[in-house]
Order: sequence, then structure tokens, then C-alpha cells
Amino acid sequence: ETNYPKAVEHFQRVLANSPTPLEASEALGRIGWILFANGESAAAESAYLQALDALPGNGEAKWFYAILLVDSDRGSEAIPLLEELLSDESVPPEITSEIERLLEEAKVSA
Repeated sequence: ETNYPKAVEHFQRVLANSPTPLEASEALGRIGWILFANGESAAAESAYLQALDALPGNGEAKWFYAILLVDSDRGSEAIPLLEELLSDESVPPEITSEIERLLEEAKVSA
């Protein structure tokens, strides 16, 4: 069982305590995922954009944001994010096939 309220509380504490750009970006990206999971797409998008503003190279936030964009029939906006992820050497190879699958879906909906 996922305890979203406790997770949000934790991430909000991180954000309230002078986080590094990496810590802020990770917290914002994960808050965005929770918002998206709760059907709050506009708030999630805002969190993802803040996460990427804090740390443009945050692959997790790019991934989460791309999922939201494809889910919102905005595949053309997701394509550059997914292509960046595929060329990012820090992305674990085991998720490459998932990125490629979402990229194909994004291209179909673009």
C-alpha cells in the first residue's frame, strides 16, 4: 500500500530545509508523480516543470513528465524528453525498452 500523504510530508520537509538543486528537483518530481497518480495533472505538470528548472538533467522528472504528456494526448511535447532520456548514459539500460515503447506511443499521438 502506498502512503502518499507521508511521502508528500517527507518531500515538503526536504523542500523547506534549503535543499540542494538535486534534492529539490527529486522532491518536486516525486510530488509531481503523486499528484499525477491522484489525477491532478495540472498541479503535477507544474511540479515537473519546477523540478526540471531546479535540475534540467533530472531524468526521473523527465520520465514522469513524458508519461503525463503522452497520457494527456500531448505526445509531440513528450518526444524531445524521451529522446533526451534515450541518449542519457545515466539512464539504467533496463528501462530503455520502456522509454522506447513510450516514445512510439508519443509519435503515434503526435
